[in-house]
Amino acid sequence: MTDKIIHRVVAPLRNTIHRTLAEAPQGRIGFFYLGYNSLLSISNERPSFCSPKASIGWIFAGDSIFVEQHESGVYRLKNFILAFTFLLSVAGSAVAADAVVTEAAPDVVPAGFVWTGGYVGLQAGYAWGDTSVSFPSSAIYFSKPDADGFIGGIYAGYNHQLPNNLVLGVEADINYSNADGVDFLSRVGFPPALNEEWQSEIKWTAALRARVGYSLDRTLLYVAVGVALADLEVGVYDWGVLRDEVSDTLTGWTVGVGAEHAFTDNLVARLEYRYSDFGTASYDELEATVPAGVDSRIHDVRVGLAYKF
Repeated sequence: MTDKIIHRVVAPLRNTIHRTLAEAPQGRIGFFYLGYNSLLSISNERPSFCSPKASIGWIFAGDSIFVEQHESGVYRLKNFILAFTFLLSVAGSAVAADAVVTEAAPDVVPAGFVWTGGYVGLQAGYAWGDTSVSFPSSAIYFSKPDADGFIGGIYAGYNHQLPNNLVLGVEADINYSNADGVDFLSRVGFPPALNEEWQSEIKWTAALRARVGYSLDRTLLYVAVGVALADLEVGVYDWGVLRDEVSDTLTGWTVGVGAEHAFTDNLVARLEYRYSDFGTASYDELEATVPAGVDSRIHDVRVGLAYKF
């Protein structure tokens, strides 16, 4: 009668264990089975997929717990439950150990505010140019219509912060400008010719730059270098009346230094100085007294406010 009761209790548990083994990945759990005679038996022959880690339970449990023949079925059943719980805990530990060993190490995240991410912003400032008009065919003539005025536009970019607090990024911007300047034509050793004026006007600027900075938590100090573009219009006036004007898109290089501060996780303000050099451009098509070349450099100071994604 007792054996029948034990059989009724053991059989469902045995089936549950077999299903667990069938569903478990190979090499994740030791092999064991339930028997009738000693209530629970440990396999003396390990299958090829038996995990060495799970076999700790197989060796430790042995027959000392399960094969002891006691007259009390309740006592044998208690031993079975304890041993079964132990064996599953050992197998679970083996699976957890495998997961810890194979899990990839997490990326190191910089402490404090992190500058990694994209951003877009508005900027405005003051620009002043160093513009020189020269005449290769007549070196005694010159004019300096240095332009100065407003500059402002939009900028956007992306930063990536390294674990050592270096911040690498790329940024593009485009700006409107009304900076302009006027100067009379002069000749070496003579006063300016009041009848002829030269004017320069910066219509717009743009740049594509690489940035390298260092993070001081929410403050970023950076330098930026890249390619610059500018639309420079040059005109000639006789007694204040426009004779001719030509607009040309110049290509040059630019370098800047600046500082940014994140007032919130999304709002970042900046202050920047930038220098752009466009070299000497030929304006031979300009209807002037003699063919002219225009050497143009631009300095500007800007403030900006960006939204960081």
